[in-house]
Amino acid sequence: MNDSLNFFCHIVVPVLDKPAVYRITVEGVVPESWIERLGSMEIVSVTSAATTLEGRLPDQAALSGVLETLYHLRLPLLEVSCLVQGGPDESASHPKNFTQEK
Repeated sequence: MNDSLNFFCHIVVPVLDKPAVYRITVEGVVPESWIERLGSMEIVSVTSAATTLEGRLPDQAALSGVLETLYHLRLPLLEVSCLVQGGPDESASHPKNFTQEK
């Protein structure tokens, strides 16, 4: 078997219908006039190059709506992280990202 074709892929998928805190970074600036359309997301960092949003969303359908709004603004995604899933006791120090190991 060819070793160059072998790889291990580890994917953490949060539960679809549970609340979670997300951090989304996009290239560019999210206009203040659009923040109402982003659910409970708040702007936590803004530069001329990127905007970072953070907030608790009720489920992944709400996350999809936020991502679609950012798409309509033509702001390319740089990062999407699930910081905390479920109850308030879970730690935000371990973001849940998609990772791939070779």
